[in-house]
Amino acid sequence: MDRRVVIVAISGFILILILIILAIRLFAGLISGKESPSPTPAVISFSSPSPVVQTSAPIATQREIDENTKEFVMENEGMEFTVREMRVETFDRVKLTFKVNRGEHTWTIKEFGATTRILGPGEEETIEFVADKPGTFEYYCSVDDNRKLGMKGRLIVK
Repeated sequence: MDRRVVIVAISGFILILILIILAIRLFAGLISGKESPSPTPAVISFSSPSPVVQTSAPIATQREIDENTKEFVMENEGMEFTVREMRVETFDRVKLTFKVNRGEHTWTIKEFGATTRILGPGEEETIEFVADKPGTFEYYCSVDDNRKLGMKGRLIVK
């Protein structure tokens, strides 16, 4: 045989062996179930509010939110809430405990995705949310037509 043919044949054989070894290692990695480690999330903290106007809602740090928690306790008196108006600042954490005296009721504020489960007499539930946008928002009972019957109030976020 020609010497060049032998060199090409041996080179081809070595290349095929390398490809087989790589395929086996890849296949063994898939079978073992080992997953690549997930990246560590970046943590961004702010020391003071930025004067830059932002197109999306600004991010408040956990420390700022915790220092500005507003707590409310509310009950129902018939078809009314005992607290008809709540006032907070933007980015305040709102902690609300709702107690039901009679009937079945919820406390809901759609714009912040906050709602209790349906509560019966003697039950209570505490929910928390961040008032991250200014404005006046209606909270209400979402059971039957209780909202229309007057079971509502206002959250004012300055």
